[in-house]
Amino acid sequence: AQWQEDVFNAAAYEITVANADYNNLQLFKEALAYSLGINDVIERSFAENVAMLEVAFAGSADQLGMLLNELAEPKVKGFVPR
Repeated sequence: AQWQEDVFNAAAYEITVANADYNNLQLFKEALAYSLGINDVIERSFAENVAMLEVAFAGSADQLGMLLNELAEPKVKGFVPR
């Protein structure tokens, strides 16, 4: 089935989110999790307003970058891609 192919073709990407308070980080993770191509979002660490996320994404790094830019305008308050 197509969904199985999409899940198995997902690559893991590491994302650093800076200047995020706990509430904004949760909003960002939720928005990211419901985005097309995202199969999983795992919070690896969160300290001193910096979070390290692991994202399983069925697409290229460039496509993920475009998705992150879309989330930054202004869908998720406080998130600025770097």
